[in-house]
Amino acid sequence: MKHLPAILALLSGWLLIGPPLVTRAAAGDQASAADAAKPEQSVDKPGSLADAQKLFQHGSYAEAEAAFRPQANSSSAAASGLARCQSATGHSSAAGETLLAAIKQFPKSAAVVAELADLEFAHGQHPRAQELTDAALKLDDKNLAARWRQAELQRVAGQIEAAKQSYFWIVKYYNDHDVRDAESLCIVAQAAAQHARWNQLSDDFQMLISELYPEAAKIDADHWQSHLAAGLLLLEKYNESGAAKEFHAAQAINPHAAEIQTALAAMQIQKYDLPEAKISLERALRINPKCVEAYQLRADLQFINCELTLAVQDLETALKINPVDEGTLGRLAAALGELGDFPTDVANADLAAVAFTQTRTGKIFAAVNARNPHAGAFYAALAESLDNLRKYPASVRFYREAIQRQPELTSARSELGMVEMRLGQEALARKTLDEAFRRDPFHVRVNNTIKVLDVLDHYAVLETEHFVIKFDRTKDEVLAKAMGQYLEHDVFPEISRTLAYTPQEKTLFEVFNSSGNTDGHGWFSARMVGLPSIGTVGACAGKMVALTSPDSMQQKFNWARVVRHEFVHVVNLQQTHFNIPHWYTEGLAVANEGAAPPASWDALLIERQSKHKLFDLSDINLAFSRPKSADDWQMAYCQAHLYVKFMEQQYGIDANAKMLREFAKSADTTLAIKNAFSVSVADFERDYRTFVDQHVAGLMPVEKQADDVSVAEFKKQLAADPQNPDLLAKQALNALESQEWAAARESADAALEKNSQQPLAAYVLARLLMRAGDVKQAVKVLNDSLDRAAPNARHLALLAGLKLKAEDYSAAAELYELGKKLEPGNIQWTQSLARVYLKMGDDAKLMVPLAALAEHDFDDAVTRKKLAQLALNAKDFAAAKRWATEVSHIEAKDLDAYLLIAKAAAGQKDSAAGIAAYELAILIDPKSTEHRLAFAKLLIDAKRRDDARQQLNAILKIDAKHPEATQLLESLKP
Repeated sequence: MKHLPAILALLSGWLLIGPPLVTRAAAGDQASAADAAKPEQSVDKPGSLADAQKLFQHGSYAEAEAAFRPQANSSSAAASGLARCQSATGHSSAAGETLLAAIKQFPKSAAVVAELADLEFAHGQHPRAQELTDAALKLDDKNLAARWRQAELQRVAGQIEAAKQSYFWIVKYYNDHDVRDAESLCIVAQAAAQHARWNQLSDDFQMLISELYPEAAKIDADHWQSHLAAGLLLLEKYNESGAAKEFHAAQAINPHAAEIQTALAAMQIQKYDLPEAKISLERALRINPKCVEAYQLRADLQFINCELTLAVQDLETALKINPVDEGTLGRLAAALGELGDFPTDVANADLAAVAFTQTRTGKIFAAVNARNPHAGAFYAALAESLDNLRKYPASVRFYREAIQRQPELTSARSELGMVEMRLGQEALARKTLDEAFRRDPFHVRVNNTIKVLDVLDHYAVLETEHFVIKFDRTKDEVLAKAMGQYLEHDVFPEISRTLAYTPQEKTLFEVFNSSGNTDGHGWFSARMVGLPSIGTVGACAGKMVALTSPDSMQQKFNWARVVRHEFVHVVNLQQTHFNIPHWYTEGLAVANEGAAPPASWDALLIERQSKHKLFDLSDINLAFSRPKSADDWQMAYCQAHLYVKFMEQQYGIDANAKMLREFAKSADTTLAIKNAFSVSVADFERDYRTFVDQHVAGLMPVEKQADDVSVAEFKKQLAADPQNPDLLAKQALNALESQEWAAARESADAALEKNSQQPLAAYVLARLLMRAGDVKQAVKVLNDSLDRAAPNARHLALLAGLKLKAEDYSAAAELYELGKKLEPGNIQWTQSLARVYLKMGDDAKLMVPLAALAEHDFDDAVTRKKLAQLALNAKDFAAAKRWATEVSHIEAKDLDAYLLIAKAAAGQKDSAAGIAAYELAILIDPKSTEHRLAFAKLLIDAKRRDDARQQLNAILKIDAKHPEATQLLESLKP
């Protein structure tokens, strides 16, 4: 995630309402003689200014305000402290009145005037802030707070060179003077950070982190602002662990600072811990309802979740607080543009033309450009918001605009490089990131991504008609060639036809294997986000797909399913101009994987539905990006798929085509649903829940056993009906499971006396008989009580198992088939059937449960290979080819898989498929004369005589006297 514009806003803005005032004089304030003559409370006296300041620093704002107020008429510092208490809790109007009164009371206090300038600046009143800053500097031209405000006013007015000089003035002042108070050191550090960013002085950052901020914290143990500023600087470099340490140190001092909560939220968004970020922002706004950065970051969350209407609402609120904040305006321009306020393709728009339109977006552009011709922060915020929406081409457009207008913005250059990587523009990204790293070598993501590019420089490239595949030739050549064949022949034509869209450019696939001390998944993760934090093995950014090589993983996976899934994302993102929300493209990808979803989803869905813990459109996207558990992640995929199925059932077979057309117009889910189906989101969600309820009802097993009844409820039922055989059977089962053998026998006998066919009681009795060694009688009890029309699962499984053990395979198979009908979602019945048919040697029957087991597990190569062999033996060449191909989709280097494909293809007289299989087999085992000879014969039959000669010559290099190769080569002479 990229939240540098927000982070930079925090870096430049926290001073406005936070730093302590008791040492303002050390920052250059020289109070007037009249002010100095007024009696000030002793800092050692209880209830003194120092006590009030301590309360403020620890977030006890009401108590601090009460302590400052009586002193405000006699101390400029107390008046400023009172104003800060008011600002910290969102009472900015009261703070302004307090400071205006203080200026009248202490007309020569530069500190108070500078304080009011800060407040005016925070609310976008730049002309007024400039007047006050000028006045403060006239009173004391060495006041560091006024100097900092002057620099920031110059920055937002586009006076870049003047701002540079102002930042440098503060740094030089520090070098020439002994600055010994925490507030002044933090002002110096912020100026030094800007000076370093704008002049590529990267070494200065380390000095700030290791010396200046720690010195401030050492001077004043309550100065949480120094920890906050240090943390924000570390976060800017994506040093998340260092940032977290500083933020938590700040929070330990002041748990009630809105600025700390927004900083935590920025870090959580960067880590994609979006639910926690939401909580932090709610805390911030409870503390200070006028915290602009909190509204900006909350809008960022809404961009990520494609809730643009909500984002606009928060940004409108932020604008009421500060109508000229470039971070707010950049986000708002992105949201309005995506909602259709400016209908032109924003990625290719002429910005001068945009500014002259009468749309609100155009007016924002015009106003920002008029105020600040170098408004890099505005364009960076606009680019970041589009990036959050995955509108990567448009994001690139505006990151470049930000850099052009303000080349000093290193953060924009870093983020531009990351977005160029997502678009597969690696040559451009290399140039951008190298320059970003030269300016800022401490940026973790930039450094990691450059290392990825270094790895890719040594990768081979396989280019097909529609794809470019990069891979490690020494480790993944077979996989790359198999992937190329699969993508071209199976995936591209089917997905393009189904989704009615063909990508205009070749899609880049990159397969990452281990290199150096980093495994393939580490490189894959760094390729996508610059950090080792992705929990999947494949990812798509719209025009490129990255994939972890299965050979780099401890557990193999079905790579073909992954690349097919990701190519659906490629098509969806491009056909909707990158508007489609995460949940929807995932649902479509699952629907187009070419296989049924895993059966494990059904059990999870039943459980979640019964506990009322299903996702909806407000939180499902977060479950993909930052699931709280593996089950959350699986449930998100399951429900996304169900949304796709629901729309087809509820609104017609063309429902998804309609939705895709709507998302091509706008990224807002609310609008898409309304325009596609003429319903509100609330009605859509209500009907979806009804659909899910009906779906779950269809998944429930036929037999609903009484096991789920609570102990208390069961005892109540038994007391009311002590002779009920079903309840007695349940009591027997409970005793059996508690190893109370005598009680279990007593209850089971009592149940069977009332109903000799009671299956659960028979099951308990059989278990007890087996325990006593009387298996024969156990089987009799189970046989006598078996109800084939409505069997009990436990009873059935035990009897079937005993038949299997006795090698009565036909009876066992019949019973397991009954179990499969009883519980179609329970894979154990199918597994048992497979064991029975395997022991029976009945290959024809064995193939049915094996096929079900293969469908149940995408990544099971062993079962698929057995199926391929059985199908080939049965001369079912189509099935043999299918299963062998699926083996190769899991084990790309499995030689047997390609030989099976070749044999099946021969049976089908499909020479093209056979040739493709042999090509891969030869890559795996290049020294096999047997495989090359079969390949050569196939090439001869296909009238590819030159290729056949090549294979025969290769055989003779291995075995110069190979008789059949020699004979065949001789026959091929002209």
